Amino acid sequence: MEAYALTSSVPSTSPWSPTKSTAQLHGDGPAYAYILHYKTDLGTPVLTSLLQAGVTVRLVKRPIEVEGQTYPRGSIVMTRRNNEALWGSMADRLTTLTAEVPGLTIARLESGMVTSGPDLGASDVAPIDAPRVAVLMGDDVSSLSFGEVWYTFEEVWDYPMTAVRGLDWLDWDAYDVVVLPNGWYDLNDDQKESIASWVREGGRLVTLGAACNLGIESWGLSRFSDDEDKAERRDERNAHSEEDRYAPYAMSARNGIRSDIPGAVYEVHLDATHPLAYGYDDSYWSIKTSSRRYAHLEDGHNVGILSGEASPISGFAGARANSQLRESLSFGVQDMGRGHVIYLADNVLFRAFWKDGHKFFSNAVFFGAAM
Repeated sequence: MEAYALTSSVPSTSPWSPTKSTAQLHGDGPAYAYILHYKTDLGTPVLTSLLQAGVTVRLVKRPIEVEGQTYPRGSIVMTRRNNEALWGSMADRLTTLTAEVPGLTIARLESGMVTSGPDLGASDVAPIDAPRVAVLMGDDVSSLSFGEVWYTFEEVWDYPMTAVRGLDWLDWDAYDVVVLPNGWYDLNDDQKESIASWVREGGRLVTLGAACNLGIESWGLSRFSDDEDKAERRDERNAHSEEDRYAPYAMSARNGIRSDIPGAVYEVHLDATHPLAYGYDDSYWSIKTSSRRYAHLEDGHNVGILSGEASPISGFAGARANSQLRESLSFGVQDMGRGHVIYLADNVLFRAFWKDGHKFFSNAVFFGAAM
């Protein structure tokens, strides 16, 4: 770790504190709507509180400008229409929910007409639901990955989820979203088709890490983009095998680490117009702890890709691991009927400290209805 030393004391300064919402949401008459924008997962508990209270929430899918302020994709809107029973207390509710949350932009709107972008009644301001969520646990699931998901729901979002021990015990019709944490799943074709049928009827399957493997050759995912690349990879693996076969014993550990990623950070290029990437710019620094490589989706949405040659910004990754990662898919969405399979190949919830990735998971769970 790089460090710097000083030969004299540093003058004391006032502690930094993030800017909190100070919007005036009350007015002389009833508002037409309220609009809220947040870029980080700090705003997700506000959304979950509104959904659990029965508030009809809409997602802005194209930027809108109103009253001199631009609200990007991913902003959420609450209109008086469809919220009549709760509207009298809506301003107080929003003031309480957002007052202590940094990084929020919230405003009161007097009309559904906007300066530019879709008006609030347009299809690009789409309603989102309060999803019924199940999370898989059990022998086939990484306890660490399940713990990260559980902590996010229970401790960060305060949103209900049901932990189900094994796919055989899952009542698919009882849930809108099913989360498969990183694990070692082994399903036959009939089981995969049963899941696919649930997705086509409107379900959202969120796969984390190695759980993405279930989509290989079944739900649009593949390991290699074409036959030429596949042959190149096969030749490369054979060369590595030949090289290691006669390597001295003293080189065993060194050769092993060349194919490993204990932890490294890479720049992932994003399609910020897709709901899975709302709240992000055109790139994201992603932490990787595996050299698993998935090809770009041929008939899906490649939301996050590691473009070009893989080179970590920080951390350690073996030379072979870097070679394996080039042009790989980090985040993708496969549309199937009325539902979606959402691939989060990188660990966006890593030990609950990689905060910048948390909104990908939030978007996957709550914005899926608008994808």
